[in-house]
Amino acid sequence: MNSRRILSLGILFLLLEGCWNPFHPPLREEELYGVPATPEQVMENLQRAYMSRDLEGYLACLDPDSFRFVFDAREDSIQEILREYWGLDSLVWGYTEEKLSAQELFASVDQINLTLVLRGRTTDSSGTRVRLLYDYLLTLEPPVPGADMAEGRALFLLVRDPQTHYWRIREWQDYALVPGR
Repeated sequence: MNSRRILSLGILFLLLEGCWNPFHPPLREEELYGVPATPEQVMENLQRAYMSRDLEGYLACLDPDSFRFVFDAREDSIQEILREYWGLDSLVWGYTEEKLSAQELFASVDQINLTLVLRGRTTDSSGTRVRLLYDYLLTLEPPVPGADMAEGRALFLLVRDPQTHYWRIREWQDYALVPGR
């Protein structure tokens, strides 16, 4: 067998094994996320960042200057948890607390599965603010004691930056599924 035929067979073997494909190279990290030109793309990026446990990708979805996470007041234990672990007396936290919380979550599990199902969309008259209502299901592997799954609704307020025209999440209101309500 000549060397050219051996080289051709070797390349064919690599292609068939899926190790290298010149027509579909692996995605680079910066290509994992779409340009946040629509609110829906921001939500896709958020879901992808959560599932890949990519803190920087996740934070890129949030407005660092005005982000707020609003906890569900119907959850009896949430105020106690916020006070005990975070020193907060409010059901609202900002970008810094969200960053620390996500960092801790991403580091403490091997896998995150997040399913988002869009339930509603409203846009203000200026077209620069959008509210998206999602049902969500979040599961963690390995399970975290007392927090292996979360299910509920989330209302996201997204705003469009006037210079870049890119969208970011300004507010995330969480409404956990509470049995019997």
